[in-house]
Amino acid sequence: EPLTGRILKVVQETSRSYAVAPKVAFAGPVDDAVRENIAGHLLSVLSEGLSNAARHSGAEEIRVTVSVTQKQVELVLTDDGCGFGEPAKASGLANMRHRAELLGGTCIIKSAPGEGTRITWSVHRQ
Repeated sequence: EPLTGRILKVVQETSRSYAVAPKVAFAGPVDDAVRENIAGHLLSVLSEGLSNAARHSGAEEIRVTVSVTQKQVELVLTDDGCGFGEPAKASGLANMRHRAELLGGTCIIKSAPGEGTRITWSVHRQ
């Protein structure tokens, strides 16, 4: 199954009970240029990020963007929810960072109370 289809399936399955349906966008050769080991990590990070947004953010809008360039694969999750300072439990966020580090990439999480959250997970295509 193409990666775009797998991404849409994760979004659909994890957001069935959400008050808001995430908006999804793709850029670049997502189906043709992402190795399976990267795809597996990306799908896990996507699922975790959407789950966190649904449980904690109270967002009215959630956006998912997956873009692929010659050099990198990037997943960006944004929401306009309540945001956070230091989360009481950060195991899911730590897991997202760990998955990026395993592939030599980064996971940057920007959030502030009242300002929503932006997760940028990126790895080299290799």
